[in-house]
Amino acid sequence: MGLSKFIFILGLFAISAWGRSELPELATKQSIENIRFLSKNGTITIYQQRSGSLYLATNYKVFEIIKGNNGTNYNVESSADRTNIIIEQDLTFHKNYSLLKNNKIFTLLKGDTSVKPIGEGRYPKLHLADKWVSFYQPYKKELIFHQVGSELEFKIKLSNKLNPFFVPEVQMLSDNFIIYTDINKDGHTGLILYDRRSGKFDIILKVPDINRKVELCLNQDTFFVAEIGLNQNSQKTIIYSMERSKIDMGKSTIIYESDFNDLGNLNCTYEKNFLYFVKNMEKERQRTSYEVAKFNLKDKKISIISDVMFATNYIDMDGNLLLPYQGTFYVLAGASDLKKFDLLKKEDPKLKEK
Repeated sequence: MGLSKFIFILGLFAISAWGRSELPELATKQSIENIRFLSKNGTITIYQQRSGSLYLATNYKVFEIIKGNNGTNYNVESSADRTNIIIEQDLTFHKNYSLLKNNKIFTLLKGDTSVKPIGEGRYPKLHLADKWVSFYQPYKKELIFHQVGSELEFKIKLSNKLNPFFVPEVQMLSDNFIIYTDINKDGHTGLILYDRRSGKFDIILKVPDINRKVELCLNQDTFFVAEIGLNQNSQKTIIYSMERSKIDMGKSTIIYESDFNDLGNLNCTYEKNFLYFVKNMEKERQRTSYEVAKFNLKDKKISIISDVMFATNYIDMDGNLLLPYQGTFYVLAGASDLKKFDLLKKEDPKLKEK
């Protein structure tokens, strides 16, 4: 997840200070408001300036990697494979607040300083060892798939005609098989498997209640599907798992159930045999409360790893698990002090100053 998204929405959720967290705070050399990406060991920092340009800093050298106008905002993300980085550039961040507008999307190979434009859209995501990027074009309601380092591209047109703000979940099982969510004419969310070679679409799951959402997560072995209620009319959370090579809800296993609506944000790639998500803690605390949960896939035990009472999201940033809360970024797992790591590192020969 990108850092800038959460900086923007922090104020919306900072509704009540229930006390400071005991978690370590993220310490950086740059101001946290400007940072868009930090490598796990602190050797690479990507940040933006008020001029609207995006910079990469490493080994006391700074490279301007994208030019922008005053007020431009960036969202920078990576994946668990940590080969490529994707950058979303919003040139009208302070002027056009539409959730349907397209932004410019770039890729950046880790260890390089030259970005490559790949298209325009929203919600970019890396797939298959960072060899593919998907992004969504809300007005056209199209999912675009672009092969990194080539001109190869294909698209999937969604059926959704009811909800203009619906954002599809998507995972690439292989170069030819894609699984994603869509909404039918009655407003029900469906899980669709697309065979790119044959052009065939198969419905894997149809959610009977329009007040429920579906989240997806994929790792090397397992595919996870979370079905989560959106309001008081549909109170329940269910998480299914199945083999990545055998996508069939009929052969799936329910690994977790709750009578409350969790917030979700599944992460199944951070640590082997564990699933992370934001859990509803109302049953345990008798009040509205959410925390980040670590679910053991072997013994099905849950550990609560945050302590802020109202965690709304978390970020896996290049191997550091971060919790944004009331203007501070807390470290759930990984390194907390990234101020001095790169003082000890030799210059990467791949990095050349412009």
